[in-house]
Order: sequence, then C-alpha cells, then structure tokens
Amino acid sequence: MVGMFVNTIPCRLQLDPHCPFDKFVVTVQHFLIKALAHSQLPYQQIVSSNSIAANTLFRFETREEYAASDIMSMIDNVCLSDAGSPNGDSSQVAMFDLILTVRYDSNNKHMKILFTYSKDLFEECTINTMAQRFRILLRQLFEQNLERQQPIFSLSLLLPNEVTLQQELNNTQLEYHDDNERQRAKNTIGQFFSQQAVNLSQKVAVDYVLCKRLLFPLGMSQMQDALFSSSYYRWWFLQRLWTLNTFWLSHISGTSFYNSYLRLCGARIGQHTIIDTTFIDAPDLLQIANSTYIGDEAVLSSLTYYDRTFKLHPIRIGSNCAIDCRTVLYNGVEMEERVLVKSMSPVTGYFSSGSIVDGPLKQIDKEWSNSKNNNHALSKPQNVFQLISILMMLFLHIFIVTFTCWCLSTKMPLFIRLAIVWLTWSTGRMIPCVVLLKFIVGEAQPGIYSLNSWYFLRKFWLRQLVVRSLAFSFVSNIGPYHLLFPRLLQWLGARIDEANDVRISQPHFLLAFPTNLVHIEQGTTVNGFVLFIPFTVTTDGLCKVNCIRLGRNAQFGNHCTIQQGANIAERTLVGTMTRINEETNTVIDNDSPGHVVLGIPARLMPFQRDIPISVSANKSSPYIYSDLASAICVQFLVKVIISFLFVHAYLLLPIYFLLAEHFISLFFFALPREICLLDRINRWRYQLSAILTLDFYTFIAPLLGGTQWLVILFRRLKANIGQDVIIGEINAIEDWKHVSLGSHVRVSATAKVQVRDT
Repeated sequence: MVGMFVNTIPCRLQLDPHCPFDKFVVTVQHFLIKALAHSQLPYQQIVSSNSIAANTLFRFETREEYAASDIMSMIDNVCLSDAGSPNGDSSQVAMFDLILTVRYDSNNKHMKILFTYSKDLFEECTINTMAQRFRILLRQLFEQNLERQQPIFSLSLLLPNEVTLQQELNNTQLEYHDDNERQRAKNTIGQFFSQQAVNLSQKVAVDYVLCKRLLFPLGMSQMQDALFSSSYYRWWFLQRLWTLNTFWLSHISGTSFYNSYLRLCGARIGQHTIIDTTFIDAPDLLQIANSTYIGDEAVLSSLTYYDRTFKLHPIRIGSNCAIDCRTVLYNGVEMEERVLVKSMSPVTGYFSSGSIVDGPLKQIDKEWSNSKNNNHALSKPQNVFQLISILMMLFLHIFIVTFTCWCLSTKMPLFIRLAIVWLTWSTGRMIPCVVLLKFIVGEAQPGIYSLNSWYFLRKFWLRQLVVRSLAFSFVSNIGPYHLLFPRLLQWLGARIDEANDVRISQPHFLLAFPTNLVHIEQGTTVNGFVLFIPFTVTTDGLCKVNCIRLGRNAQFGNHCTIQQGANIAERTLVGTMTRINEETNTVIDNDSPGHVVLGIPARLMPFQRDIPISVSANKSSPYIYSDLASAICVQFLVKVIISFLFVHAYLLLPIYFLLAEHFISLFFFALPREICLLDRINRWRYQLSAILTLDFYTFIAPLLGGTQWLVILFRRLKANIGQDVIIGEINAIEDWKHVSLGSHVRVSATAKVQVRDT
C-alpha cells in the first residue's frame, strides 16, 4: 500500500488467484464505488445541515480527463523504459513516507511513474528494486494481449537475476560421471552436512561464524531476556557449536590465528594479544586491548542467570594485562591497563590501572601502572613456525586415518573397517605424542623468558600444541590411574622415586609441564583435572619457569592448580580447587602426620589429615601390559557396536546410548560411598563403564548442556534435583548420587560441584 493513511479504513477484498487481471480490475472498481456510496453517511447530513463544503473520502485527481477508449489506446502505446534514479532535488522535504505519482504526457505519448520517498525510512536501493519490480509487473500487464485472460497467480515480481537463480536451484537434470556422484546427488542437505562434518571436522569451527551471522545479524549485543525465550535458545545453539569446536580451536589458541578467528566471531582483539583459553560464551561482548596475556582455562563468562531471566554482560580488558590460568571473569568486567590477575581468582566489576588481584585480595601497584608497555609481537618467521606446526598436527591426524583406510581390505565389512580406523586414530596418537615430546620438544631449563622468544615457542608453546592434540588419547584408551603413566613420565625425563607407588589420574596435564622439571616422590596421588602450569607471567610481561616437587605420600584433590616453583612437602593433602605456587609454605616436621592445604591462595588449615593408606608396590610389568591390552580390546568391542549401529541401524544409536547410560547408572550406584583403592573394583567392569562414560560424554553430553534433558539425565543417575534447575555442562556435577540441588538453582557451565573427599 502506498500513500497517506489518515482516518482511513482499509477495505478487505477476497482475491481469487485464478481470476483474470482485467476481471479483477472491474471487481475492484465496483467494490470501491459501492464503498463510496456510504462514505458520506452520516457525515453528509451533518454537512448539509451546517452548510459546510466537504470533499469525498475517496478521491482520484487527474490533470486531464479521457474517455475509457482513449485511455486503453494510451496504454497500448506506452513505452516502458528502464527504471532509473530520481533526478529531483534530494534535499527536498518529503510530505509523506512514500508517494507514487503517475503522469501522462499527451504530446510524447509517454507515461512517467515517479516514486517520492523519505530517506529517513527508505534507502535508494530499496526504491530502485521496488521500481524494477513494478516495471516488470507493468510489462506483463500491458505489453501482452489482454485477451489472453492471464490469471493473477501467473504474474511474477521476480527480477531477472532471481529468475536465473531459481532455475539453477531447481535444475535436477544433471549428468553423473560415476555412481559416487549419483549417490551424493540423492543425499539430502542434512546428510551431506553430516558427511562433510565427519570428513572435515576441523572445519566445523567455520559454522559458528556462519550461524552467528544468521541468528544474530546485527551482532550479539548486551541484552537481557527471559529464560527459554528465542534469544536464549539462539545463544544456547551458538554455545553448543562453540563447545563442539573446542578441540580444534585448542590447536590455534595462543596464536594470532586464534585472534583472527575471534574477530570473525565478533570480538574486538588488539594487536600482539595472547589468548590461550577457549572458555568464551559470547565473543561479541569481548574486548581486549593490545599486548594482553590470558592463560589456559581462563573463563570469560558474559552470561549471568537470574530467577526468570538471563543477561549478557560485556567484558573489557585493557592493554598490557596478565590474566593467569583458571581465572573466572563474570557478571561484567572492565579492566584498565596493566592489571595482574593471579590464577583461579574470581573477577567482576571495575579494576583500575596497576591492580593486582590474588583470590579475594586486591592491591594497587603504582610503580607498575607507570611502567613501559609489554612487547608480545611475533616476527614473521615465528608466525610461519606456528602455522607449520599447526598444519603438521592436523596432517598427522589425517595421515593416521588415511593410512589405516589404505591398509584395510575393501572386502572387510564397512562397520569393522570403521571401528578399526576409529581405534587406530584413537590409540595411534599416543606414540607420536611421546616421540615428539622426547626428541622434538625436549627438555627445558628454569629461567625467565620472553613470550615472543624462540625458546618459549619451541619449549612451551609447541609442547602445549602436542599435548592438546595428542595426549588425551592416554586417558581415553587406557583409563585413569594406570601404572603405565608414571613409567611414561620417567622415560620422558621426570624424576619419580617409585613408579609402582605413584597414582596419576590424567597424565596429559603433567605432560604439559616440562617433564625434566618434575620430581614426584613415593606414594603420591594426583587426582583428576589437576592443572600443572609450566610458567607464570610477571608484571614485566615475561614468563618465569621453575621446577616442582611433589612430596612423599602427598595427595592432590580434583581441579587444583600447581604452578611452577611449587614445593609440596610430604604427607600434604591439597584440597579440591586449591592453588599452589612457589609462595605457598607447606614445610612440616617429618614426625607430623601431615597437614591440609586449602584456598586461593593455599593456606595451612588448623586440622590434620588422616594417615594415608600405603599402596602396594608389587605390580609387575606383565600385569601392566595385559591390563593395557584388555583396555584396548574393550575399546574395540564398543567401537564395533557403535560402528555397526551407525552403518546399518543408525536409528538405534539413541537406544544404545540410553542402554549405556543405564549401565553407567547401575555401575556407579553400586559403588561404595568411599573408595580408597581402585583394586576393589572389577577391572573389566570398570574399563567398560569408563569407555561408555567417555563415549557418552563425547557424543551426547555436549548437546545436552543448558537444557532440561541434562537435568532428567542427572535424575536418572540418582541425583536429587529440584524443579526449575539449569545445569550448564554435564561435567559440573561428578558424583551424581551424592548430590542434592534444590529448586530454582543455576549451575554455570564451568562450575564444579564436588562431594568426594580426597
């Protein structure tokens, strides 16, 4: 509709798409005349009684009047030229939003159509497109014989380029050179996308950028909306994509390539900034200035849950800042330049220049606030070195898969080949990881180095790349607390007093630390997700490296952080989520049964730990390798089942994972509340449950985070959870049957609910 609508009531007219256009014009004419008969009542009676002149509501104004036959002859002789830009004065004030003016010149026998529009509401390209569509419609109406009685539905408003595109998309008459092309043509878009995602999984990260442009075309700005609204689920979908991409993004984290990817995602990243974390939930709201360092597993959380709503807060970090590992930035953060945040510190609000944050403590160093800028710039050869290293890691993954496929016979069933390739890729990464760490990366020496030095790149950044890409295969194939792990660390240069009397849950965290700088004494137990930080960033923008010592019979709880220079005395119990650095004092008497260390930063508690139970050291080498062989056999059996279902009955895959979840629930529910040794558990049952749990966490859990399906799953796993509960990730709760959450609880994706005593 075009024109001015003031005190106007639109008339509704039912359209018949098969009605000819000339008949439709006559119908509209009669309809308007009929409506015009009632336009003056009862208003006309009021005008007549008061002798006030008035115009009719429906008004059609022309300069000259012609008979109907003359008008039809004009239309037959109309010449439609190309639509052009207006030649009028662009500075003229438009009376209305949009006006369509039709002028007929009797001398030249030409009809001129003019669009007058307000530039505050319309762009010139929009009006040009509208004029072109109107011109196409006029051509169909008046350049053809009206006696053809063409129906309304046959009229088109498509432009020529749109018609061409439509024909190309609908063209299914293609020639196929082989059966593979014919089979690919039969696949749907969803099947093709799934196939490409499997073949080129490292390119799935690009999908986040594309989906973000589609779901948030204007960017993900600071917003607040109701929970479970369309905005929430759009953000949730992007967050699930980001979670699926974290493995491949970890290959480029800490490089300029990762900064470029974050810029594509909407973040504003300065020059020479090092970002070594993938825990980012809203890149659009992230702003980081120049020469800033952000450590591994630092949480940059813009999301805040409320009772019925959620809100996304901006995170702004100034230049020359240093944010250490596992720091949590949440609920809106604004930092000035030169702010130092030590490991595992919670950060929210405003921080002035020169601030030093250490857990709940905060102080200001005026001398540091006036110091010179840090220089983290890498040279072109260093950037090329990083690029080649990343490509070699990706090539190694591709080589393992393609070489295994080439060696297998094509007569073998497809699901068997798929299981063998899967198992080879999963287990084959262990040998290259050990070889690269031993002979390529090598040993590192204590000292202070620059973050843009060649020594740092070769000894620390390259080690992180190898470990993130390959080392997790140790846990995924062998399982936690295997006696092979201490022997492996010994071969890589670590000093371990008694390998059979040391328990390590996840060795890839220790492999990230230079192994020649690690000293582990007898009876030490390292539980899950203990992060060993090989260096700390100083106020001068340099990294400091030193040795660590884990004393005899020391125990480390889940999710604690051990920094360079840490010296853990014997019989020390390090509690869950505790930070140990070179400043932590845990020196105790040899006759003491041991102390407990808790907090951020760590502090000695006024109570003592129980006397640790000594672990038997009579494990022989044949037992170690037979246990390893049994773990690989169980892995192969599970992969054969999944591959068979994927190839022949993919609709049964959800049933398989439901049965796996049921088995996991029954197995862990049967465990005692306190387990001192894993030897009490049947090894086959434990390996099977661990593999099923890992597969469930890998394929299903990333899709459930932040949904009510995850809450239902935890209830199936014997967790006591109330109503209206949101849990960000499945890793947030580990001991399911011992956890009770009330109603209206919000658990963030990076939160950890711990109940087990270490």
